[in-house]
Amino acid sequence: MPLNITRFFDELGRSIYADWALQQFNEAAFPSLVEQVLQSQQVHLKLDKEAIINWVLGEQQLPYRTHLNSKFSDLNLTAYANDKFFIELLFWLDGTTTIHQHAFSGAFTVIEGTSIHSDYSFVTQRGINRSLLLGDVQFNAIELLQAGDIRKIYPQPMSAHALFHLNYPNISLVVRTFSEAYAKPQLAYLKPHIAHDPFKNDQSVTQKTQMLKVLSELDQEQYLGAYYLHINKLDLYSHTMIFLKNVPILFKFGALDKALAQIADKDSALAAALYPSALQICKTNRLNSWRKQLKDPHLKFFLAILLNSPNRQTSLQLIEQKYPDQSAVELIIGWIGQLIENEGLTDFDINEQALPFIECLLKGYSFEQTMIHLAQEYDEDELDESRPVLQQLYQNLKNESVLSSLFLP
Repeated sequence: MPLNITRFFDELGRSIYADWALQQFNEAAFPSLVEQVLQSQQVHLKLDKEAIINWVLGEQQLPYRTHLNSKFSDLNLTAYANDKFFIELLFWLDGTTTIHQHAFSGAFTVIEGTSIHSDYSFVTQRGINRSLLLGDVQFNAIELLQAGDIRKIYPQPMSAHALFHLNYPNISLVVRTFSEAYAKPQLAYLKPHIAHDPFKNDQSVTQKTQMLKVLSELDQEQYLGAYYLHINKLDLYSHTMIFLKNVPILFKFGALDKALAQIADKDSALAAALYPSALQICKTNRLNSWRKQLKDPHLKFFLAILLNSPNRQTSLQLIEQKYPDQSAVELIIGWIGQLIENEGLTDFDINEQALPFIECLLKGYSFEQTMIHLAQEYDEDELDESRPVLQQLYQNLKNESVLSSLFLP
């Protein structure tokens, strides 16, 4: 007999409500309570994509949607709600989430798909205001989540994380409270030094950003002139937020350094913190663009590693977890070879000559160790003659290439 999904969620919600009432609706107890209920229910064995689709399209009246205009996920469906908490289903297509805190409590479980789940914290050094902080984004842990996995959600700053969804689609179920005022603002992190409030309703910043986007499509010179003239007159917070929203355009027009110099004239420490975050935004956009072009799931997984893993050790561990019977280093070399041969990735600027250096970097070799290793296959005199060029190649791969996170210790 097919599952009556409306009844299932109603019973699930009433059960959670009754259990929480016994704990006086203590928000601190809610994540563990939900985790226990989800573990006992094994929701991923009762629901699947087809059942949810048929329920949404076939049900005459669906539960009232609590977040109608939410941009979090490609589709969010309210499955149950009361005055204390609600249950929602989230569909992700090729979506990724930023590193973000929460202003609510609860837990989520994966119904279908696989995700890379990363845990972070932020150490504040200075606040421009409550919505823009400078400090250090600290990586704590990374893992692969599969169907049935459950993770608790705590309000900020205890539960800052990022989810990168590997499958098409990825479906998760979230049981969560409504916003808890003491946990606001709900910040997002930009590696390596920025935290900001993406939910701050600043109409002036929004409209100026939209106007600049239109100008960028119409006339590059007019866009740059307007940006340099008008945005520089704004307060530091508004200037910074508009800069961050315009990083891809400024980078495309070769104007990133000048735009940062304007911020540096106001606050040099802020500009120094923004520079690596701007480069990270550009790298992320580039990798996401490649990922959308590719169909091979193995290559898409590799690009997800480049987007999410902070160093060599965690990258190799994630690959070994997914491909336990194969060499992670050999897989990476093979994947990079495929990217080099892909004619659609016109801006992939690594060639076959780099592959021996990449292999050595993945093994943690210094430049001198790399040269000794290469001498086993190549003429030593030729290597010595090309030493300055090879050393530059080694350093560029290690520090400046799109692959650089693979080589960090």
